[in-house]
Amino acid sequence: MKCVALLPLVLSACAAGYPPGEVRVVDASREPGDAALAMEPAEEPRETEALPASQAPEDSIDLAKRGELAWRGHRPEEALELFERALAEAPENQRPIYERLCANTFLVLRRFSEAEAIYRRLISEGGLARDSIVHSLVQSNLAHACLRQDRPGEARIAAEKAIELDPRNFEALKTLGLIDLAEGKRDKARERLETALAMKEEIPEAQAALAQIEAESGDRAGALKRYQRLLERLPAVLPGDYTRRWRDLFHPEQTAVELKARMAALESSSESKS
Repeated sequence: MKCVALLPLVLSACAAGYPPGEVRVVDASREPGDAALAMEPAEEPRETEALPASQAPEDSIDLAKRGELAWRGHRPEEALELFERALAEAPENQRPIYERLCANTFLVLRRFSEAEAIYRRLISEGGLARDSIVHSLVQSNLAHACLRQDRPGEARIAAEKAIELDPRNFEALKTLGLIDLAEGKRDKARERLETALAMKEEIPEAQAALAQIEAESGDRAGALKRYQRLLERLPAVLPGDYTRRWRDLFHPEQTAVELKARMAALESSSESKS
């Protein structure tokens, strides 16, 4: 299989579904499959101070809210600790909510095998069947975790299931596009990546992959233009953007270095052929 060098971009979510900064527990009495997590626009990250341990509330919802603040403050290790404490305090029928928060944070921390284990357990237990959108997000995140561990076959199965559950899951489409590109299926990869970007313009991995396809097809000018546009739109200069919410996994500074290296290689190649 042809190797495609992935930029240090996500999620994913990554990246990957919705990060903790976009979910809020709105009713702890509801069943996990009954949309106990409300998807709301994330507020701008703000400076927060951790409460002294003696004052820290032990209620699972309060702990999750504190974890959310830590996430927004780009402190994923602290967020994980709080989410795990929330999970320990949660009633049995609410555990899947907090398990998802822990798994999503493992993705940001690049602890992919631990994220994968949680996603697989959630899927196998069957509790996601009542909410196809949440199930689709979990499958999409599982696909991302598998791909990051160099298991494209398993990633493809999970991504295809995610799209079956929700055809508008742009992260799953992106993952399939990356796998197609790695397997040399350039036309299919382009089709999937462009479809994903039509749903959500700011998917850095998809933009970078399309630039790679353009370069390999001989359109160096188009590739350079796309790389330049992506470089200008890194999350560091886009407060509140989709990618900013996964900033700890995105590593914009490292990504900028990689993009510039790709652009330099293209420019050098163009000069040598002129």
